[in-house]
Amino acid sequence: MSEHIYGIEKLMIFLLGNSAVGKTSFINKYAKDTFDDNYLTTIGIDFVLKNIKLKTGEEITLRLYDTAGQETYRSISYNLVKSTDGILLMYDITKRKSYDELNVWIENIHKIKGDDFPIVLIGNKSDLEKERNITKEEGKEFADKHKFPFMETSCKNGNNIDESVNILVSKIIEKKKLEKGNENQEKEKNGDRGSVNFRLSIDEQKEKEKKKKEKKKCCQ
Repeated sequence: MSEHIYGIEKLMIFLLGNSAVGKTSFINKYAKDTFDDNYLTTIGIDFVLKNIKLKTGEEITLRLYDTAGQETYRSISYNLVKSTDGILLMYDITKRKSYDELNVWIENIHKIKGDDFPIVLIGNKSDLEKERNITKEEGKEFADKHKFPFMETSCKNGNNIDESVNILVSKIIEKKKLEKGNENQEKEKNGDRGSVNFRLSIDEQKEKEKKKKEKKKCCQ
């Protein structure tokens, strides 16, 4: 495996959204390139691993978590969100309720991770155009309002599956690099302050010794 810049070797990504919006189908299409119309509803939490190569040549492992969307299990999903690096927030373009409840998901995510957190909004099942209930313009307007990247995807034909994950990974890495840069600046700043304090201590000690010598000469 290649050397990892900024120490990024693994990323945890959560898929959140109402039940039956297509989170399981999305993960299976992305990680295994498979699609099945008859996936069972996810109970609790499941995950898959996928190794990817970045444009820099680095290889990292993605851990993608498939979460239950039913209200009964949402507290479990929210609790585990504490450890995630980024979120794919999904709604079903054929189900108005899944779109209307996005604000509830976002409110809870922000409570746990803060406002400045990598999220990509996904309108799934774009292949079901005849059954569409949420326009693409509505999805984009909502995403723009919250400053999220937005894509419509289809797990059936694979449209924008890889692209949406790549966008999220880029945003996560960008945030981690910024945090690392700020951390290094703080260390340098504290290091300089320490050096100054050290120099002052030496100068003070020299001044004390000088005064002692002068006092000694006066008394002789």
